[in-house]
Amino acid sequence: MMFNKKQLLFLMVGLVALAAFFFSIYNEVKQKTIAELNNRQRVYARLAANGLEESLSHHFKILKHLARQDDVVRMSPRGRDLMKTFHEMSADEIRGITRTSAKGKIIFTLPHVEGTIGADISGQDHIRKVMRIHKPVMSDVFMAAQGF
Repeated sequence: MMFNKKQLLFLMVGLVALAAFFFSIYNEVKQKTIAELNNRQRVYARLAANGLEESLSHHFKILKHLARQDDVVRMSPRGRDLMKTFHEMSADEIRGITRTSAKGKIIFTLPHVEGTIGADISGQDHIRKVMRIHKPVMSDVFMAAQGF
């Protein structure tokens, strides 16, 4: 079977047009897929952020309540028990809980690590901020006096 030049040219132009058509469809599907994936990732990120905010808000409420308790302020045995109970209940989310003096020295900490009571942590950024504004703050990651 012999093709003349016009038929061969027509076949080549047709194949190029067909390839361009399929490439165009591929690009459109690819762009829609990427856009859909980005939208889903934004939704997942928003859900994760909301979950973290709810969790932090819940813990802050409990910690504020604990901080107002006379037994915790005086660090009586009952105050230590209250802090221990809170730490045990939230140990899977909160690694440690520390009560400091107004000058930034550790008065009580859980988990207890030998040598941490009396340690001066007033040089840590988040402790300085707490001492300045007297409200809960979120810190960057840091090495705790307890070693974690």
